[in-house]
Formats: sequence, structure tokens, C-alpha cells
Amino acid sequence: FRLEARVAERVAQAPGNLRTGVALEAPQTRPPMAGASGRFRSAAFTALRLSCLLVFALARQGPLTYPEGVGPGDAIGGADGEFFRYKHVLVKPPDDEDRIESLKMAEDVKCHVCQVIVTNLLMRAESDSEDHIMDQFDGELTEIPEKAEDMQEWRVAINRKGCNKHFKDEVLLQGWAVVECTDARGSDGGILTSSDILRQPKFCLRKFAGTVKAKDVETYHVDNEAVFRACEHTVAKYAQELAAFLAERLQDGGSRAVAIAEACRDVARCEGRPKKEERRRRRRRRQGADDSSGEL
Repeated sequence: FRLEARVAERVAQAPGNLRTGVALEAPQTRPPMAGASGRFRSAAFTALRLSCLLVFALARQGPLTYPEGVGPGDAIGGADGEFFRYKHVLVKPPDDEDRIESLKMAEDVKCHVCQVIVTNLLMRAESDSEDHIMDQFDGELTEIPEKAEDMQEWRVAINRKGCNKHFKDEVLLQGWAVVECTDARGSDGGILTSSDILRQPKFCLRKFAGTVKAKDVETYHVDNEAVFRACEHTVAKYAQELAAFLAERLQDGGSRAVAIAEACRDVARCEGRPKKEERRRRRRRRQGADDSSGEL
């Protein structure tokens, strides 16, 4: 296919490409797909406008195809979270396989994402008090965005708060991107052993030079969504605990970087729940089940 070949050439010529595909934009859009049910056009559901794209996907994803009956520029609808975070999608809307992949990627990078977000938000806080830190974690709108002609743009803008805001403003727009790790080394600095491979993450968060295009950040992709999921499972889930911990630690002085790393690791549990605590929780659940089964 001629257009795919042109995209492949652009990928080969573009050093340090941060996305899994390069898009070619069509000259115009088409109206929403014919025959779409009314619920997809209803205001109760959001609509993502498919970017007018053809994508050359990297090997780990394979070629992308438009869903049956959908073409470039068509509007699609849904009530999933992605429809409140992005203005565009690449060729097809996210499915369960995409969501599973982004969650797996998030597991590898959530400690780093947590530290980047918390570091940036603390710099914006009025003080190191718990309330001021919590204000930054909440990330509420400072003003209500005006209604736009494109309703999807307005929906994304009105929901740009919390991690819907942080993963874009504090990570993606700052040049950070999720990429496959390329500098893996063994525990002794040499060849990876089997135990090293088990511990080695597949994906890493890397910062790249250059300007980030807003459209790249506003387009759904599993890499972008992995950053959101990492934020959601750390900063959002443990916001109150993080704010209290950091306020106390920062009042005592010491390294802010160390305090933030400890907060993400120990409070936000970015490395997972400690094994001993997990065993205690399982024992308590079993004991509770035994007690309830013994009641008359």
C-alpha cells in the first residue's frame, strides 16, 4: 500500500521517534458513520474523532486497521475513561487488549512516573503544608473552559483534572515517554542472568529533547495511557496519605528527592505491597471468613 510505504520511510528518517507510529493526515474529515445508533450520537456519550491517519505500526503491535464500517474522520462514541482524556485515536478505538497492555507497561514505570509527578507538583505548591500539597494532587480546574465547537474538545477540557491533567502536563508535555528499556545490565554490571531477567522491567520512562506536539499528547495510545494508569495507581490512589507523609517529612528538612522516592515507594506502594503485609492481610481475610462461617 503506497501510503504505508511513505510512512515507513518517515519512520526510518526520524531519529528518536517517541511513538509507535507516524501519522499521515488526510485533507478533510467525513461526517459520523452512517447508521450509527442514536446512543452514540447522544450527549450522554462522548465522541472521539478519529484522526485522519494511516499508521505504520512497529513490530510489537503489528498493522492497524479501521473497524468495519469506520473510516478516517468518522466520529465514534463510548463511555470508557479514554473518551474523557483524548481528542483523537489512531485508526481504531482502544479495546481490552490495549488496556491490558497499558496496565502492564504502567507496572514497570509507575515508580518513576510517581516521582516525576510529585516532584513537579511540589514545586507548584504554595507551601509544604498538607493542604497545599493536596491542592496540587487534586488538580482541580482553575476556571471553567468555554464551550467549543468541537464537543469532544470541550469534554476533554472539562475533565482535565487530577491524573487526567497530571499525566499530560507533568510527564508527556515535559518530554517524558514510555519506551522499551535498552540499557539493561546484570546485577554485576555484565551479562544478564535468569534472575536479573525476572527483575528487569521491559518498559522504562525516558526524557527526550525537543518540542512535544500537543496533538501527540491528545491522541490515545497505549504508551500515553500507561502514564495515566501509573499516575492513577499511585498519586491518585494514595493522594491523602502522600500529602500527609510529605508534609511531615519536608518539615524536618533533608533531601526532597529522597523524601519523594520514599513516599512513592512506601506510601504509594509503587513497587507493590510488601510480602509480609500481604500474607498478614490474607490471614486476616481467612480468619474473618472462618469467624463468619461459625456464626449461627
